[in-house]
Amino acid sequence: LDIARELHADPQAGMLDVLINSAAEQAIPGATPILQAAIAGITPGEARGLLEAGRTAGTDYLKEQTATALRTALGPQIAAALEASGALQSYAALVAPPGIALETLPEAPAHAGPPDLEDYVTEQAIDGLFKVLALEEARICEELERTGLLQR
Repeated sequence: LDIARELHADPQAGMLDVLINSAAEQAIPGATPILQAAIAGITPGEARGLLEAGRTAGTDYLKEQTATALRTALGPQIAAALEASGALQSYAALVAPPGIALETLPEAPAHAGPPDLEDYVTEQAIDGLFKVLALEEARICEELERTGLLQR
């Protein structure tokens, strides 16, 4: 992404990174009830199948079952945090030409224009959540195999 390269060259982008990460971190606890409900709905047979399916099968299952609900729940929280922190204004200042408001730029193909910051941060937060879960699930599976508690 040329825009990403340009943004990282700007000293203001460092502060924007901090604001973006903070917004995502503030919203992630909102994922807990959604993930807990999905886990509670797993039958013992499904759980055994997930254990036998691979080191990140549980995470893959949770992502498939909860991604839409997570976007719905976390998106507004992230948007509010980005607005409150001034991240949206900083982003607009970084990607819009001087003197032109971001919302006045003509519509362009999605790959050509700057991404919607709220959607981007929401997707990155959810992806990050599942990456962490996958790493933890793989670590647990390795431990279960090492101790002999999980026979494949």
